[in-house]
Amino acid sequence: MREYDDDDNIRLYTPVLQRIIILVAVIIAVPVVMWTITTFVRTYVAPPTVPTFVISVLLAVLALFAVYGHIAQLHSIGGFTLLLIAYVVLLLGTLLRGI
Repeated sequence: MREYDDDDNIRLYTPVLQRIIILVAVIIAVPVVMWTITTFVRTYVAPPTVPTFVISVLLAVLALFAVYGHIAQLHSIGGFTLLLIAYVVLLLGTLLRGI
């Protein structure tokens, strides 16, 4: 028989302890992160104005026509680029007040 000392027992439980420490850290960090995000959203983000929303929707529709419609003028721009511009307009409309 082999005699066990304390070092063997510690090595046996080290992965379990690491997982418990990570779990506790995540349980503490998630509410803090969620609280920070909701504070940011309540403070800085505003709903876009109607013209900003309409412009972004029209650009998204143009992106659909660029991809699925056969309009020669829109092929040079590309659907992805138009959709990216539409979402950037919408993002700026929500982050910057008065736009």
